[in-house]
Order: sequence, then C-alpha cells, then structure tokens
Amino acid sequence: MSGSSTHADRIATIRSVSARSGALVDPHTADGIHVGLAHREPGVPLICLETALPVKFAETIREALGAEPPRPAGFENLEALPQRCRVLDKDIGALMRYIAAAA
Repeated sequence: MSGSSTHADRIATIRSVSARSGALVDPHTADGIHVGLAHREPGVPLICLETALPVKFAETIREALGAEPPRPAGFENLEALPQRCRVLDKDIGALMRYIAAAA
C-alpha cells in the first residue's frame, strides 16, 4: 500500500489522534496513520508504529496542538549541545572506509 499526506493532513491527524486518544504522534507517524486510515478495510484495526519522537518536530507539534511537546529525560538543552558533521566525497568507497574506521 502507498499513499500521500500533505502538511495539512498531518496537522489534522496529529490533532485527531490527540483528541481521540490523548496520544502525541510525530509528523512521520501522523503521515503513516493518515495513509493507513485511507486504505484500511472496514472493521480491521490499524496498527501504526511510532517512527520518531514528537519533540524532534516541536514546530509542527506547536502548530497542530498549540503546545510544546514534552522532552524525554536526556533531551534537555539538546540544541545547545555540540554538533559533529563530517562531509564526505560522493564516493561509496569513502563512505565504507569512514564507517569501518568509526566502528
């Protein structure tokens, strides 16, 4: 099964899930729920696994619910922590060597 979900769909799904169950879902999970509900057979339960933490998408959660998503322990001040980035050439061999050296 495949389908699509717009930004408006995901906002509506986040709101709907929150209102119906009190659960907070991230935008990717909301997309999966939206598509799953559109394609499910009547009377068949839909099971959708969470794909990310809502806190990673705080701006979208604020837009949907008007509130800040809760931060799990250990995620406090996440934005203030140092970030590490390594730019590699577009070369699969370079990527494989980098992964092997880091493992």
